[in-house]
Amino acid sequence: MLKYVSLSVLFTLLSCTTIPTRTIAKEVPPQNPWELMNQISEGNYFDPVINLKRYEKFYSKSDQRSSYLQALSTTLSYVGRYYEAQKYFEQNSSGGSNLDAPTDLSFWRTLDAVSELAKLGARYQVIMLNEAHHVPETRALTMVLLQPLYEQGFRYFAAETFNEYGVSETTAKRIPLRSTGYYTIEPIFADIVREALRIGEAECDAESKVWHIHITLC
Repeated sequence: MLKYVSLSVLFTLLSCTTIPTRTIAKEVPPQNPWELMNQISEGNYFDPVINLKRYEKFYSKSDQRSSYLQALSTTLSYVGRYYEAQKYFEQNSSGGSNLDAPTDLSFWRTLDAVSELAKLGARYQVIMLNEAHHVPETRALTMVLLQPLYEQGFRYFAAETFNEYGVSETTAKRIPLRSTGYYTIEPIFADIVREALRIGEAECDAESKVWHIHITLC
């Protein structure tokens, strides 16, 4: 019986032989700040950061402030500026939880996350993992779980980011591409795809399922 691993996204830095042309945004920024990130799909990772920060004052006073902070924090994470990405994202928070944090932790115990989660493969047919757009480190757990879950019988890896047509080419060429998906152009997410394709050595298929594309680990 086939099993599934789904990475729910709540982004493969491909090596280039040429430096992308520098493009500075127009004086009037677009209404949607995410439009300033379009160049990333063309291999230009730094100009979107420059342009987004250039219009920080404009967006901070507009109704697009929340979208701006998400776009900027995500873009910063693509170029390895993780602390700065977290700083901007936290500005989008409306405040902490109203729930009281536990003060007595004596009844808690630590476990090895990889081995404990891998054990779930024997009990469940679907395992879902969460991650954060702007925190690539949260994707590391997914990468190290691929092999043990494969050994448990899991053969499908699904993620919100995959592009139907890009995944078809990815599975054919056995490498992550800029067209693979939106978040897979982030280096750690790209490595997840590389690892999934390495584990599934045979030819793979892609199947469109609404938001998800399943990469078959044959």
